[in-house]
Amino acid sequence: MKIIHKTTCFIAVLLLFCFSCAPVQAYSYPQTHVEAKAAVLMDMDTGKILFGQNADERLYSASLTKIMTAMLALENAELTDVVTASENAVTYGLNIHGSTINIKAGETMTLESLIYATLVASANEACNIIAEHVSGSISGFVELMNEKAAALGCKNTHFTNAHGLHDEDHYSSASDIARIAYAAMQIPEFVKMCNTKSVTIPATNMSPERTLYTTNYLISTEKVDGYFYKYASGIKTGFTTPAGHCLVSTADNGKLRLLGVIMGAGGIPQQDGTEKVQSFVEIVKLFEWGFSHFSVQEAISVTLPVAQVNVKFGANTNFVLLYPAEPFSMLLPTDFDKSLFVTKVNIYNDGIIEAPVSRGDVLGDMDIYLDGAYCGNVKLLALTDVQRSNTEAAAHGIKGFFRKPWVRTVLILIPIFLVLYIAYMIFYNAMRRRAIAAGKYRGDYRSRRRHRR
Repeated sequence: MKIIHKTTCFIAVLLLFCFSCAPVQAYSYPQTHVEAKAAVLMDMDTGKILFGQNADERLYSASLTKIMTAMLALENAELTDVVTASENAVTYGLNIHGSTINIKAGETMTLESLIYATLVASANEACNIIAEHVSGSISGFVELMNEKAAALGCKNTHFTNAHGLHDEDHYSSASDIARIAYAAMQIPEFVKMCNTKSVTIPATNMSPERTLYTTNYLISTEKVDGYFYKYASGIKTGFTTPAGHCLVSTADNGKLRLLGVIMGAGGIPQQDGTEKVQSFVEIVKLFEWGFSHFSVQEAISVTLPVAQVNVKFGANTNFVLLYPAEPFSMLLPTDFDKSLFVTKVNIYNDGIIEAPVSRGDVLGDMDIYLDGAYCGNVKLLALTDVQRSNTEAAAHGIKGFFRKPWVRTVLILIPIFLVLYIAYMIFYNAMRRRAIAAGKYRGDYRSRRRHRR
């Protein structure tokens, strides 16, 4: 049994050595091409960008702007707020053709209705009304939009209005839009509203009820057929002539949740004289590419030891192997070489482990890196028991005692004091003998003098 145990440990150590010495090289992620000016594909569970095409190029964002507008409304006001449209809100910046539900000056409706108008029907005047309600003025709300974009880490975004109608100084990038949409999708109300196919807005003081239909044909066939995608949900479409067709959507196939951004797509002419909106077509291709090229994989397994640590005072062995407490999984390309992961083992108690050790004891942890980026951490457990040798521990304790500086000093001083003491006693006894001898001589002399007399 001892031979088998030693052989098993040897094999495990050999595997550990081979794993730790695997050559590290950069991995090239899979690529594709999208028929648009820019595109991004993001993993919704981690926020990691899986694909980017001109991802940081500044482009006109059109009505994708309304994602920010709706998010700020949900963060800074209540859905039940009753809002009255001002003359300025229903006219400001809206002198060009754009989406509208024809809200009139003086018309009153809830903030919830205004957000539905923004996200479902892409109503431009609704954005202005929201802006004035949240910040008191459209300019104040635009300032809030830019502050929020900066807080989210957007580097190539600048807003000049709340709706996205064309302005030379109003722009964003595919990566920034992905950041904004990712943040908005953390708000449950936003998720519900941006995925609404149709909604009926209650009657107001100036209008009967309105039924609004989504402009996102990935999630609905009520107005336009031919684009529906079963895995899609949300988020927002956009179009102006300078911006082209823009789209942000998510897709969930039960294994992965992806977020896609398309900016600056064109139209595909059809035989009947219509055109196919390329943003819908390209984002579906992008989602399908992501589903086929990425999967959640086990990067670190619990089946093999990942470290060996020395154990002091072990009776049956002087080391123990460590294995991960749980497997570590992450989204990776399907053909990913797992040997490219780099690990850093951290042993607790400054690396000093003393017996006894029980199987399953947490003795350290391991940081996991890929291409220099931190991926995660797992606890490390002892693979086997290590019994304690009391004799070795006692001997070590004795040796340790005698290694202490003050003990060494005492041990050095004792012989010195002993030698000095012996020398002193020799000297003292010699002097005493001389004194006694001298006293006896004087006594004998006095005795002879008395005898003579």
